[in-house]
Amino acid sequence: MVSVNAALVGQGALNSYCFTAVSVVVIHEYVATFAAEVELIWRQKLANTTAIIFLLNRYNTLAMAAFYLANTCLTFPSQTSCKVVQSLELTSNLVSLGVWAAFAALRVYTLNSGNIHLALAALGLGLVPVVTNLYLISEQLSSKMFFEKNVCVSELDSVGTTWNTFVLFTMS
Repeated sequence: MVSVNAALVGQGALNSYCFTAVSVVVIHEYVATFAAEVELIWRQKLANTTAIIFLLNRYNTLAMAAFYLANTCLTFPSQTSCKVVQSLELTSNLVSLGVWAAFAALRVYTLNSGNIHLALAALGLGLVPVVTNLYLISEQLSSKMFFEKNVCVSELDSVGTTWNTFVLFTMS
């Protein structure tokens, strides 16, 4: 019979491989399109809301890729170091959800001729996943961590049924 820890470590290793592959693609895309970003955003000194949301999304995605690679490649000498990297990774995920909510609100505002009420409603609905994930992340980070074979895994990985309930709620 396989122990729970061994199963979580196996799942964590598989997640690490997948996140590494995605991180490499993100970094490649960033390097390949950096010249276009400089030309379209930085040289024209765009400071409007759209440019700010674009840059937040772009650099946050790059930061997420770096955190995923750090989580995969670093050796964790203690539970604290493991939690620091996971905290940065999960915070970056929250920032992504917030940026997506802001983008949705901006789009609703633009498509509805500047209707601020609809934009605020879209922003409010878009921030629901931020709040639910904030709760789940706090539960995950307060749980016991263990690391084996350089895999840092929370015992409450995905927080089971509660996580699935919140995911279904926020996706519907």
